[in-house]
Formats: sequence, structure tokens, C-alpha cells
Amino acid sequence: MELSGSNTNSNCWSKCDLGDIRLNKRAEYLGNRMLEKPNGPIPHQMGSWASTKSCYRFLDNPLVSYASLVSPHFTCSKNSSSQFEQVLCIHDTSEVNFGLDSEIEGLSRIGKGLSKGFLLHTSLGVVVSPFPKVLGILNQEIYYRKPESKNETKKSRYNRKRESDLWVGALEHIGNYQSTTRYIDIMDRGADIFRVIKKCLLLGHDFVIRAAYNRKLIDEERKLFDLIRGTDPHGSAKLAIPRSAKHKRRLSHLKKASKKITIRPSYPYQNELPITCTVVYAKERRCPSKEEPIEWIVLTSLSANSLEECCKILDMYAIRWIIEEYHKCLKTGCRLESTQLKNNERIERLLGFL
Repeated sequence: MELSGSNTNSNCWSKCDLGDIRLNKRAEYLGNRMLEKPNGPIPHQMGSWASTKSCYRFLDNPLVSYASLVSPHFTCSKNSSSQFEQVLCIHDTSEVNFGLDSEIEGLSRIGKGLSKGFLLHTSLGVVVSPFPKVLGILNQEIYYRKPESKNETKKSRYNRKRESDLWVGALEHIGNYQSTTRYIDIMDRGADIFRVIKKCLLLGHDFVIRAAYNRKLIDEERKLFDLIRGTDPHGSAKLAIPRSAKHKRRLSHLKKASKKITIRPSYPYQNELPITCTVVYAKERRCPSKEEPIEWIVLTSLSANSLEECCKILDMYAIRWIIEEYHKCLKTGCRLESTQLKNNERIERLLGFL
């Protein structure tokens, strides 16, 4: 994998508009110092006590916002994507975790409510030819969970802002930026939402989304999972499986099938038109002992009428691991979760650099 955006970061920081030319120049200076030692604490990055104090003052300045620091980078990434015919937009939500006993102000509960932090939803631009290359971040949003109301109804829950809005908001922000560039949204199970799929299509994006729900289908007696598992495979092929918490890295033999389907809208979208797409299925034939076999059920707007086309789609989905590595690098490599800052707004400004 190649990272193509690192040499342009300083140019992006120089384009920050913080309302004061001195702050703009300070942002560029701080960004370049952090870039030299991305895994070091702030005093080591700055190199002197005077520069360290200047950095802390900057991170404490209410005129500086996370959005103002990162928006030029989004623009640079989008401009880079316009040079390619096809760009993968890999989306994912990650928890930034500071621990249950954290005294940092302004955090929310994450996970199952057993820790404190915030959610970070990232959209990463990647091109795949001749090998995966990261263009940069196309969009990123910080989200703080709010306590659930005990008296909340199902209808009111769908009417308020929800975590699923992160997926839709990212798609809207990316938009159909260049008519010459074909965007393909790559998403995990968290994006298996009717309105997310619909938004992809409205924006003219293609999508590859891992299915989370055994949906009801139009003109089919069986539900989605039962239908595709019973479909005759096109054949089998090899796929390189990256290492994860659930399985070892290996070269796997997968049988692959596909079928055209029409998804029946569910509540609260029951009055919407149904969505026609393709479901692609992959199941590992010979699984190593003591491990669960790989099984992927993927929804896509792309053509998948042959073994070759199924392989291309699943190869795209397999590239999704890059965004997992990005979040891991941000939190452990750049030490975001180890920061000594005691206020969420200061951490957001630091994140604008990291």
C-alpha cells in the first residue's frame, strides 16, 4: 500500500482559514513540526519550551476549530480523486477510547456505556490500480453519543439525529464531486441501512456494502441470507484474507455466487420505492482448524454476473482493511488516546493535525 497524501499535508495546512493570518501561519508551523515526529508527545514534537507553550495556546484558542483545520485536507483529497476514473470511498466508524476513569471534559459514553470517548467516522479515498494507494481523507466527523431517553418511542427515535446519519452525511459531503470520477462506496455492516443505499444511488455512486440483515425481498419467498446461500455458485477462487481479531492472515479458497434482488423497504421507509441491486456471496471451502470459515454476503450496485465480476467486487471489499489500519495508526501510532489534554475541544484541535 502506498500513501500519496503525506507530501501535500503542509500545503493543506497553509490553506487553513482561521480568521487571522498569524493563526494560519501558526497552524502550518505546528502541522509541519508534528509531521516530523507523529508518534511523539507535544513537547518532543515542538523541540523547545517556547514552541510547546505556543502549541498549547493554539490548541486552547476558541477561534480554532477541528473543521477549519481539516476542511482544506478534504478539498486536497477530492482534487486528487478527480484525476482518476475510479475511486473507492472507504467508510468506517471507530471508537476513540480514553477509558472509563478518564477525567477529560466533554466526552460521551462509548461501547456498551463502559468507557468514555467519542466516535470518529472517516471516509478514506483509495485507488486500486496498479495497487492500493491512499489519496487522503474525503470526509471525517466527530460524534458524541447522547443518553437515550427512557420514554423515547420508535417514531421519535427515527426522527432525531442518530449514528446512522454519519453514513448519510459523509455521502452528502463527498457528493458527486467530479462527473468524470466514478465513486464506489465500500462499507461494513453498519451501513446496511435502506436510506444509506438509497443515498448512494441518488448521488450516482456505486456501492459495496456488507449485509447485516436478513431482509425481506420482493418476488421471493425466502429472505436474503437463505436465498443466496442456496444459490448455485459461479465457481471458486483464491482471496488474500488480512489478519483480524477473528482469524489469521491467509490465502483462502472461496466459493462465490451472486443473484439480482429487489429489497423491500422496511420501517420507517415503507412508502419508499424498493431498491434493486445484486447480492454477492462468498464462503470459505477449506477453513483452518479452530477458526470460523469466512462468509461474506455483500450488497452491490455493480454488475456481478460471473465469477470474475464477483472476484473484483470481493477484492474491493477486502481493501476495506486499510481504514482499520488508518484508525489504528491514528490512535496508537499517533498516540491520540494517550494525550494528556484534559478537554475534548483541545483534543479535537489536536485531531485536526493528526
